Amino acid sequence: MKQIVLVIGLLLGFAGLKAQQSSDYGIFLGISQEHRHTILPVPKIGSVKPAVGAFYRFNFNPRYALRAGVNYGIGTTPEELILAHTPLQKVDAYGLFEFNYLPLSPRRDRIKLSTFIATGIAYYKSFVIPFNTGIKYNVTDELTLGVEWDLRRGFRTDPTDPESGYRLFRLTEWNTFFGITISYKVIRTCRTCPFYETDRKFKR
Repeated sequence: MKQIVLVIGLLLGFAGLKAQQSSDYGIFLGISQEHRHTILPVPKIGSVKPAVGAFYRFNFNPRYALRAGVNYGIGTTPEELILAHTPLQKVDAYGLFEFNYLPLSPRRDRIKLSTFIATGIAYYKSFVIPFNTGIKYNVTDELTLGVEWDLRRGFRTDPTDPESGYRLFRLTEWNTFFGITISYKVIRTCRTCPFYETDRKFKR
């Protein structure tokens, strides 16, 4: 629990950055699942669960952004809902650096759609290096819809090897979140802000 609180606190800290030019507040709705030995999303039997989440995105410019948030895989059986340790094992707290392949901005009329990739740091059962990919579409100046696939894989520590005396580190199973995102953009009207200045440079 302490690790999750620490990650959330650190990653959401940039939400208070000064001179915010463009910020998104969003939700995630989808599924979580586990799969072994392959990056392909072939789920283990019984591992597919509903998932929800919330996030905050700080946009430096139409291509680059920082994003922090939490996803949660919802248990579907009485045992999963009752066991005290289960909720913490299903929490995915993350901080990401996002890159849009095409510059997305509410002030750009032509480009409404872009794919993106993101990576950073996350805590899902253990500390992991996350990888997100997906597509975003600006429905209006403020509303953005997206579809994304979030990959998680970390390391676990096995008991000390009696022969070598060292602990063994092994890769965990692949864990993924897949679903849609809905976000609302808060935009400052300042025309001399760095965000809009960068936007003008992208238009040239």
